[in-house]
Amino acid sequence: MKDNRSALVSGILDKAGKPAVLVGQEDEASFALQDRASVQFAKVFGFNNAKLVRVHDDYPGIAAFYNRNEKEWGAAVPVPKPVYQARVFLLNDDELLIAGSTAEDEVEGQVTGYIFNERTGQFQDASSLLKQLAYDHIKDTDTRFYKQSGSSTLYYSSGKQEVGAADLEIGKANVYTNQQVEGWLITDNDTRVSLVSFWNYAKQGGGLIINWAVWVVITLAMLLGFAIIPRKLMNTRRKQILSGQIVQGNIKSMQETGLYVNEQPMVRFVVEFVDEGRLKEVEIKQVISFLSPLKVGDPVQISYNRKKHKAVFITEEDLRQL
Repeated sequence: MKDNRSALVSGILDKAGKPAVLVGQEDEASFALQDRASVQFAKVFGFNNAKLVRVHDDYPGIAAFYNRNEKEWGAAVPVPKPVYQARVFLLNDDELLIAGSTAEDEVEGQVTGYIFNERTGQFQDASSLLKQLAYDHIKDTDTRFYKQSGSSTLYYSSGKQEVGAADLEIGKANVYTNQQVEGWLITDNDTRVSLVSFWNYAKQGGGLIINWAVWVVITLAMLLGFAIIPRKLMNTRRKQILSGQIVQGNIKSMQETGLYVNEQPMVRFVVEFVDEGRLKEVEIKQVISFLSPLKVGDPVQISYNRKKHKAVFITEEDLRQL
C-alpha cells in the first residue's frame, strides 16, 4: 500500500460475493500478518481452527491440540506411549500419523508413532514400520505416508529413494531401497545389470537364491503397487461417481475440520439437495484453498449414493470422463 503497509485478501467470497480483507499494522511482520489473517478469515467463513493437532514449539516437541483462533496450546494428544521430537502427517480425511522418537533426545531413542483417528479418538500402533526408519527420514520434508481410510496397510516413501509398507493388523513391515533391487541383478564379475547372468546363477538353486527370489517378488509387487496407486484412486473415484445419482445441490454450510493438506484446510461441507421429492442434506469432506471461490449458497453438482447416504463433488471434467 502507499503507506508501506501490507493487505491480505481472501480467495473465498462471502454470501454477498465479497472477499475478506485484512490491512496490516505499521511495521507488522509478514508472518504475524498471515497468522492474524488466517484467524480472521476463518471466523468470517465459519471455519473451525479451535482444535488442530500440531507439534508443540517447546522441547521435547510433542504433538498437542492447538487453538489457532486464540493462539493457545491445549492438552497433549493422549498417545499410548510418549512420542518426542514429533512430526504430524495427514493420511486421509479422518486419520493422521504422529511419528517421532521414543526418547526426548532423538539420538538416543528409536523411531515410533501412532495413527490417530480424529473422528473416533482411537490410536493404532505404527511402530512396526517406523522402527525400521532413521529419525532423519521422519524430519525429511520429502518423506510421505499414505493410508486409505478403513485399510490396515500403511505405505511409506522418502526422498532417500526408499519405499515401505506395513500391515498394521499383524504388525509386519518391510522397507526397501532401489539399490537393493539393482544389487540382486549384478554379477560378481560385471558391474552392469545382466538378467541373463542372474538367471543362470539362479538356476543353480539353493537357500540363498530362494531367499533372494522371495525378496525380489515382494519388492517388485510393492513397487508395482506404488505405480498403480494413482490409477486405483482414479478408478475408486469413478466408481464412487457411478454408484450414485448425479443431482444439483447448494452448499448449506462450510466448516474447517482442523486437518491440513499442504497447509490447505480440509473443509466439511453440508450440501442441501432434493432427492425423490424430499429435501435432504449430506456431508462431504474436501481440501480447499483460501483462493477457492466456493461459498455458502453456491450451486454444486454431486453424485449421491442413496443406499449409503454418501456423496462426492463432481466437476465438468468428471462428466467428460464418464
